[in-house]
This record gives sequence, C-alpha cells and structure tokens, in this order.
Amino acid sequence: MSTLSRCSFLCVAMLTTTSFIISGIARADSISFITFAYQGNGTVQLGPGLNPLIGPSTPPDFLTFETDLPTGPNSFLFTLDIAGFHLTNPPDTFDCPSSIPCSVVYGFRMPLLYHVAPGTLNADINGISESYDFRYQTPAPEPSSLAMFIVCGMAFLALRLGPAHGIRRAFHLCLWSRRVT
Repeated sequence: MSTLSRCSFLCVAMLTTTSFIISGIARADSISFITFAYQGNGTVQLGPGLNPLIGPSTPPDFLTFETDLPTGPNSFLFTLDIAGFHLTNPPDTFDCPSSIPCSVVYGFRMPLLYHVAPGTLNADINGISESYDFRYQTPAPEPSSLAMFIVCGMAFLALRLGPAHGIRRAFHLCLWSRRVT
C-alpha cells in the first residue's frame, strides 16, 4: 500500500469516526424531554423515530402521559391530535427544585377508537416544542364474554334450583328478571 493510499484510508477512517461522534451527540440532544405513556402496569417511551401502539391508560377512555421537567421554573402546554380531534390541556407552570428530579403527569379523555389511529402529542415546555408520534387503539369489548356470563349464570341457577326445575326454569327466571328491570 502506498503512502498516499495509507494516508487517505486513515483520513477517511478519522472522518467517519468523527461523523459518528457528532451524529451521536446530535441524537442525544434531539430529545429535549423524556415522555412516557402509561400502559397497564408499565410505561411506553415516546420519542423521535418511535411510533408505538398504545391504548387507554385507564379503561375505557383515558390516556395518561408523563414528561420529565428541567430544574427551575417551567411553563408547559400539552396538546394531542388524533382522528380529527384536537385535545388541549390548559397551560400551567411549576418550579422544579434542583435537589430532586421533577416530572409532570397529564392526561386526555380519548374518543373510543376501535381501529388503529395515528396520533401526535405536542409538548411545549419553556418555549421548546417536541412532537411525539404514536398509534392509538381502544380495546374492543368481547361479545363472547357477555355470552359466557349469561350461560354460566343460567347453569348456576339450574344447579341452585335442583333437578326438579332444571334449565327450563332457570331460563324463564332469566327472562323474567330482564322484563322487571
């Protein structure tokens, strides 16, 4: 290998390494605040390039988020755009002491969407705005659960009434109780 080709190889290797370090720094700075969506017993992180599928935090229709705040005085506003709806939380302020980490928890009452719908959460903290894309879907109720509940209830009544009355009597009691209520 000639001296010129060796030098150009080292220069390219150094430039590539430098560009990786710079791009790593740029990526670390691109997330101004860390935001999570509450899901079941845990959280799902939202961020640039992520597009997680999330559902309601508290069934059937409430979606809760948490965003970390920097120390010092903070003013914040959160909006949510989903399926043609524009939902907004009122602007608020909070002074975060330097001795403990702070975060703000906020939520939105969601429309019932039984199909996957794209959504965007917009966070504005101290004039710095971040947008987080996600997909949202409300879990559909299972009709088989209702049928199973009715069948089990009728079986319980049949066993409770004994063999003299049987399932026919349990079925009539179920129909009669529906007419009364």
